Amino acid sequence: MHVAFDLAESISSALRRNPEGFAWEMRVAAALKCFGSGMISPCKAAEAAA
Repeated sequence: MHVAFDLAESISSALRRNPEGFAWEMRVAAALKCFGSGMISPCKAAEAAA
């Protein structure tokens, strides 16, 4: 699955992250949220965050 959205450059600057680092953090956050709400297993969460 591919998800895309636009963010202002100032967002990554404010967070002191490059686009790749920010994307990785978003994947991890989404995986944790889905796991925490019981939507996916720990194994699938790890797979999604990788």
